[in-house]
Amino acid sequence: MAEARVQLRNPVKGKTGPSVDRAKYEMVLKEILAALPKAPPGITLEDLKREMVKRVGKRLRPGSHDWWTMAAKLHLEATGEIKRTAAAPQRLVRAR
Repeated sequence: MAEARVQLRNPVKGKTGPSVDRAKYEMVLKEILAALPKAPPGITLEDLKREMVKRVGKRLRPGSHDWWTMAAKLHLEATGEIKRTAAAPQRLVRAR
């Protein structure tokens, strides 16, 4: 039986996201949403990446924590689940 996959989206018009393992994606999605605040100032992208290493740990092996965090972050931006604040450096908050 083939493994379940999910097609990720990208917030940049004309770009598509990768097709990824559904179980890994759902784990990363759950942890990203748990790590993100609901109100500004939000969390920086670098802090989110560090938080994901702590939260996910060895459950993501094999696979890069940074790659999975970025792929899921872009998908969540494309679907409107999270958004960037206007501040620099890039900060993220939950949109819903």
